[in-house]
Amino acid sequence: MRANRRVWLGTVAAVAVAVLALSGCSSNSPKTLSGVVGTGTLQPAAGSVMSARFEIVADPSSKALVVKLVGLKGKPKSEIDLNLSSQRVAAGDSCAPGGITLGLGRISSKPNQSFSLPTATAGGPSWQNPSFLRDATLTEEKLGTNCGSYLLAAYAPLKWTIGDIRPDIKVSDGGSRVGARGTVIEENGALRSYTVVAGDNFSSIGERFHITVDDIYYLNPARSPSPEDPNVEIGEVLNLSKAHR
Repeated sequence: MRANRRVWLGTVAAVAVAVLALSGCSSNSPKTLSGVVGTGTLQPAAGSVMSARFEIVADPSSKALVVKLVGLKGKPKSEIDLNLSSQRVAAGDSCAPGGITLGLGRISSKPNQSFSLPTATAGGPSWQNPSFLRDATLTEEKLGTNCGSYLLAAYAPLKWTIGDIRPDIKVSDGGSRVGARGTVIEENGALRSYTVVAGDNFSSIGERFHITVDDIYYLNPARSPSPEDPNVEIGEVLNLSKAHR
């Protein structure tokens, strides 16, 4: 994993258009998402008294995800932003998690609120399945703390009901070759990850594991600075497991 990054929808228009595609542009079309695909219950942090639940709804007609904040109770003490994070919040944390953080916008005091994530007409395959986003977080910008710029106010571990939308991806190791001579890690008899070495390239790595480059992007949605960055770095660890994406 490379450096952590924070993405603000609405301030980075190009990214806002490219986030969380429901259909993507891979050579293998994923299953279409529809209805409630994720839920979560807000848990307080940093002395917050806010409570609410989340519903994440996929609309196949508009190809968008809608994040619904339902039944909000407890007035925010300050201006609070809603985010989706690729890293879990650990119990007792007061700092916003690292990894990829998608900023959806500022919440209000209304009990029910909705935030839309547009689909991508030019989005990449890594965003076809949003279940790599682990938590919804509420954060406030606060300087002078050991958390950097963002203090955690509350968070909701997300539970996804999305199954295997890419049954076409079947990973197997065809053996070391030019452009793919890195180290493979197995877990419970299945391929888990691949570590990039000097001279590697995505095309050869895909050939070694009998998958496409788009499949690698799909399996690694939290890559930085972009999931579809065509450059691999020495030491970069690529996930090969759909269960661990």
